[in-house]
Amino acid sequence: QDPDLSAILEKGCGCKRNKGKPCSSLFSRDHYDSMRMQCRELSRDELDLVLGQIAALLTNNSDTIAPKPLPRQRSSMAFYHGGVQICRKTFQKLHGIGITV
Repeated sequence: QDPDLSAILEKGCGCKRNKGKPCSSLFSRDHYDSMRMQCRELSRDELDLVLGQIAALLTNNSDTIAPKPLPRQRSSMAFYHGGVQICRKTFQKLHGIGITV
């Protein structure tokens, strides 16, 4: 078992996207395990399609769209799972492309 996954399930991801609760609490341990297994079983062609979908969500314009346009300091990205926006930590843990919590 992944100790980092256990940590995110116990402590949460640290965000408040789920009506004030961490988005990591939206999914059961079984769902995390199932998603991670499915990702490991993808073929090279399937992984290329997934990476293309992820890249499509990347916002990397040269300027921000603030009231006064400013040079962008970093890229931004929205992560979704099952039609629900989730944070990066939860996205990575769901797909087994982990980080430490």
